[in-house]
Amino acid sequence: MTLSADPPRPPGDTAGAPPPARDRLFVASVEKALKVLELFAVEGRPLPISQVAAGLSENRSSVQRSVSTLTALGYLDQDPDTRCYRPTAKCLLMANAFLRSDWLVQRAFPVLMECHRATDETVNLTRLIDTDVMLVSRLPSRHLVSIEMQVGSRAPAFCTAPGRAILAFLPTADRDAVLARSPIRPMTSFTCIDPAEIRNRIEAVHRTGYALQSQEMALGDISVAAPVLDADGRAIGAVNVAVPTSRWTAERLEREVARVVVQAARALTQTISTRPPADGR
Repeated sequence: MTLSADPPRPPGDTAGAPPPARDRLFVASVEKALKVLELFAVEGRPLPISQVAAGLSENRSSVQRSVSTLTALGYLDQDPDTRCYRPTAKCLLMANAFLRSDWLVQRAFPVLMECHRATDETVNLTRLIDTDVMLVSRLPSRHLVSIEMQVGSRAPAFCTAPGRAILAFLPTADRDAVLARSPIRPMTSFTCIDPAEIRNRIEAVHRTGYALQSQEMALGDISVAAPVLDADGRAIGAVNVAVPTSRWTAERLEREVARVVVQAARALTQTISTRPPADGR
């Protein structure tokens, strides 16, 4: 699977996800500041304050306070000529904290490395984030790949191999909730958007142990994925191998690589068969 940049949806609208539970400890100003940073993550470019306000559907003066605070704290920087804001390198501290502390990422590396050696192709580890899958670890192929991607990239779960692999091993109610919130739209001319067929392909993962997709997310991309399960048999991620159509066919990928990916996912599942300790490691 190739994960593209985040779909252009407002960060305050996580594809129809229910809003966070708000109790007396909920701080709305913190929420607004984080939404500002999420908008920059989605847009991937410098923005003037007017576009930040428009992207969040918020009052300009209210957004200005959040932007000014983030600038003062060093998370945003303003170009003196264009007056546009952009994230600073300080934002990478949060991503680095996740990569250094997440127990699944830490335990996955040796397994991903072995899969990489066996296939000589791009190997990814993904997690489900609302209705999307997010790339959390990646070992790129030494060969030319069809589309560049980075850790942190997201793609709709319904039309990706790791997304379907994860959804297949969630409780039925959770899976249905994700699909109900998902904006089912064609990403390419090959994208399956028929709800019944999407469910059939997800359910087929239970029989085969892996999910296969060909050019549904991005043209020129084929991917096979298998779920990583916790002690309760619930998917907490997926291992996938992504290849370009210039060198592979879906049939060859299924024949030569699917078994390797399933073995990698099972090996990672076995290493985390006990619940992670309290420190997350």
